[in-house]
Amino acid sequence: MFTMAFVGLWLLVGCETESMNDPDPNAGSGTNTGGNPNSGGNTGGGNSGGGSSGGGSGSTADPTLYTGPFITFEKAAGADPNQLSNQDRITDDVWITRGSRMGLYNASSENGYTKNVSPAGTEWAEGSLDDYDTLTYSDWEAAVFGSPPSSVGKMYVVHLIDEDIYLQLEVLSWGQGASGNGSFSYRRSSPSE
Repeated sequence: MFTMAFVGLWLLVGCETESMNDPDPNAGSGTNTGGNPNSGGNTGGGNSGGGSSGGGSGSTADPTLYTGPFITFEKAAGADPNQLSNQDRITDDVWITRGSRMGLYNASSENGYTKNVSPAGTEWAEGSLDDYDTLTYSDWEAAVFGSPPSSVGKMYVVHLIDEDIYLQLEVLSWGQGASGNGSFSYRRSSPSE
């Protein structure tokens, strides 16, 4: 009984010496936005391209990996990006679509494409979902090297930052010019069953 009281008092006194404002000695610089908290993936703070290296949401919870069957999403040329049928509503907060030109954006939080930002709430890396925790993530435009047509046929891992979800995505088509008029398609993994 005395030992338990002593341990309880020691824990109480020990906790009082740590300030909520003291920096976390295990935290790096910048904002941690990837999937594996042990790999230190910081955004900013020295990573080129503003992306994060190696995943890590900063939480101790494991990320969610979408390893279910692939589904195909397609937005036809000239289709209204504001209509539900022309948005891939992956989660309540991430609705991928594209206007009549330019890049992808998140219709849940954006009215259109913003260079080096869109789709908001996501980060992208070329590679396999099997390697999600070792990939280097960046915004979509950087991930496709500023050339969306060159992304056709390539596999990407997409991190939905706020939900800490990772999914596999393969770009199938990218419409260009007047005839393309905002069309694109991809296939992506779905939630595990």
